Amino acid sequence: MFGAVAAAAFALAPLPRTGWALLLLAGLGGMLLDRADRWRPPNALLTVAGVAGFLSSLLPLQRETLAEQSLTALAFLLSIKLLWRKRRRDHLQVLAISLLIVAGAASLDPGLLFGALLVAHLVLGVLVLLWLPFSESLDEADATLLRKLTVVGAALAAASLPLALLLFVALPRSVNPFWIGLAGRPRVGVSGVAEHLQLGDVSRVALSGEVAFRAELADGRPLDATPYWRGSVLGVTDGRRWEVSGRTRPPREAPPGTGRRVTYYLEPHGGHQLFLLETPTEASVASRTQPLGAARVLRLGLPVARRIRYVATSVPGDRFRERLLPEERALNLRLPPALSPAVVALARGIAGSAQDPASAADRLLAHFSRGFTYSLQVPLSSSDPLEDFLLRHRTGYCEYFASGLATMLRAAGIPARVVSGYLGGEFVAEGSYYLVTQASAHAWVEAYLGEAWVRLDPTPAAGETGRTFAARRSGSRSLWLDLLRMRWNSWVIQYDAESQFALARAGAARARSWRLDSRGIGSGLALALGAAAMTAGAIFWRRRPRGGPLALRISRFEALAARGGARRESHEGPIDHAARFALRSPGVADDILRFGALAASCRYGSHPIDAAVAAELDALLSRIRGGSRARAACAASCRTVE
Repeated sequence: MFGAVAAAAFALAPLPRTGWALLLLAGLGGMLLDRADRWRPPNALLTVAGVAGFLSSLLPLQRETLAEQSLTALAFLLSIKLLWRKRRRDHLQVLAISLLIVAGAASLDPGLLFGALLVAHLVLGVLVLLWLPFSESLDEADATLLRKLTVVGAALAAASLPLALLLFVALPRSVNPFWIGLAGRPRVGVSGVAEHLQLGDVSRVALSGEVAFRAELADGRPLDATPYWRGSVLGVTDGRRWEVSGRTRPPREAPPGTGRRVTYYLEPHGGHQLFLLETPTEASVASRTQPLGAARVLRLGLPVARRIRYVATSVPGDRFRERLLPEERALNLRLPPALSPAVVALARGIAGSAQDPASAADRLLAHFSRGFTYSLQVPLSSSDPLEDFLLRHRTGYCEYFASGLATMLRAAGIPARVVSGYLGGEFVAEGSYYLVTQASAHAWVEAYLGEAWVRLDPTPAAGETGRTFAARRSGSRSLWLDLLRMRWNSWVIQYDAESQFALARAGAARARSWRLDSRGIGSGLALALGAAAMTAGAIFWRRRPRGGPLALRISRFEALAARGGARRESHEGPIDHAARFALRSPGVADDILRFGALAASCRYGSHPIDAAVAAELDALLSRIRGGSRARAACAASCRTVE
């Protein structure tokens, strides 16, 4: 059992695979030594090894890894302690160290596996505390006793769950985690969407199945079309790299249509951008409304280094109206200084005969559907990869297509910019949310046409009907396990002060909605009283002795004897029990002996219990009860005098 507790703690410690295996082997070796009770390493040697391993785990001491190093050091001490020749206090130390590891692991990555191991550790810990008094004589312990202890431990663990749930829901929440000063730099996953876009970046994570975020729809209905999740709008380019312009102003108009409220659960990615369904109209983080820039994006001041939840309302669509300022128009028309003249000539030649910007944009978009292929394996390029893509090999992924179309639009006199984010996702109907992985990282183009920004996606993979971009890239998944992770993250990990206030408001609103008339109140009271009466009757019936009036009077006699310090043993009959009780109550000894004799005669003899016998038994019980009370009062007064 101690080994199971230690194994759960080892599994939560941030150890490399080799270190985890070595420490676990040490723990198993200690368990075998405990069982065989044979030779062990000297305590001095174990002490030196423990101190050396503990200090080496903390070096080099870096602030961003303090929590992980501390937990690694504790895991090393736990393995050394398992090799020790253990007494009762050593078992308690094993339990305490493992509990510290579990508590510290909550600050690193409290995922679904952490929750399962936490519950297992707590249940096993309760059993250990119950078994500990018998640990030195387990070989001689009765198997029935061990089974009873196990049942009691399981019952205690089960009974603690409602209390734990109540405390978890009701206790005030803090916006900052308890371990924020020790956790240091959290674990940040690889993101397919960076703060900038450079040809070659997306392909390195294009096949990654890591989760980027989950988007839960409030109405539970899937979107009508493949969703685009915008993250960054890039308007500054040098021909190879696109970056955020840095200009921010609030949007002037809201897109028409019915908004969809979406709750996002974002995994840490180390960037500043939050991803939103196109086109967002409002957003809030930690119950605080966040301003959206004119590009309809949401950015935080600090990098996203931990799982966060935020809520936004979006109007799905491929366009939104926005009045473009002169300086913004100039920015989105600016061409790279070293752009090849052949690319400019190609763009103007395709769009030259168009009658309006929309027609020119359609022609340029259609150009990428003829002779271009999508591939993650891009041929080697010269110093100008964009020119090679547009004029020579015509093979690339979404970065190339988006950069090529945006550049050609600008060359044709149409304001354009690149948008990076995610496309598609797998809809989990049981949880009403989209699962978006890093494989869905994507880039597309927005062109300013007819006083509105219009989405244009030249990437061939984005135009496939019946299959989303993410499903094409990531393949099938076991969504039921992800649903469990989603519920764990939303109900446990992301349960913060905002969720607590929302739950309180919902409860208050529900309480106000209940309107009971006088008839309803009377029916409710009658039902409650009836239930109470039935419960009391059941308790009385359960406690009522079986066997008729004689058994009832014998049980009362035994209760008086128990209060007098003469509880009946299982082997005693009425006469022997009465004799032992009489020795402890000499003032009513005759009545006690008479009751025992009469009860034995009625139970084992031919003497029936009629009205006269029942009256005599009641009279004897009354005198015995009075004598017991007088004896108790006398004892109390004597103690007072002393």
